[in-house]
Amino acid sequence: MNGDEEVLARLQIMEKGLQEKLDRLRKPLLQVEEDLQHVLGTIAFLKRDIKPADSEDGPPEEISRLSTKLKGMTQLAAVITIAKARGGKVRTQDAKRLMIKAGIMSATKNATNMTHNVISRSNRFQRIAPGEYMLRESEHESDESLTIRDLRRPQLPLQ
Repeated sequence: MNGDEEVLARLQIMEKGLQEKLDRLRKPLLQVEEDLQHVLGTIAFLKRDIKPADSEDGPPEEISRLSTKLKGMTQLAAVITIAKARGGKVRTQDAKRLMIKAGIMSATKNATNMTHNVISRSNRFQRIAPGEYMLRESEHESDESLTIRDLRRPQLPLQ
């Protein structure tokens, strides 16, 4: 063997040793990466199930303030008031919960459908996403669209 062949043989032996060392070091790294993926998946799962202190309805003080303001209103007037309090947007589920809390609506299986019907039949809202509506600009800017009669429930005559 001449000098070049010896150097080449040594380098090939070194390559084989380094490749084995790399494989040995890769195994723990792959295990750490796999463990990290499991932890990230668990975190994502727990975040999805945890409801923050400020629920989707809003902070507790906003909920109580709105529910007292809604008492005695019609469902349509209440939904419009909720939308105005939230910058013109309203979610059907949030409006339902607030109206139930205010006593405008009973907590029935059909409460969500009734809220959706009030919103869709009024033609005062534009659908922006499933279950989410935006108050039309003309309704959002002026309070004149609601008359006093709209704000209060009709009183039934006593018999």
